Amino acid sequence: METKNVEVEQENKEFAKELDERGVTVEQHARKQFDKTKKIKLLKTKIDLLEKSLSQIVADFEKERELLKF
Repeated sequence: METKNVEVEQENKEFAKELDERGVTVEQHARKQFDKTKKIKLLKTKIDLLEKSLSQIVADFEKERELLKF
């Protein structure tokens, strides 16, 4: 009976260690996902800014072209 208790205690220790390791892995993945989401948001903002700038440049070019016709 005592041998069985020792075996169960050892298994519990191993399971606890594995659980801790998996917890760390989950935290690492969550951190990476957060960083990726943040970077995606920044890049989308940059794209929007570039699109607005390009639209303004095209509009200015069209105005300039119209002025040159006259």
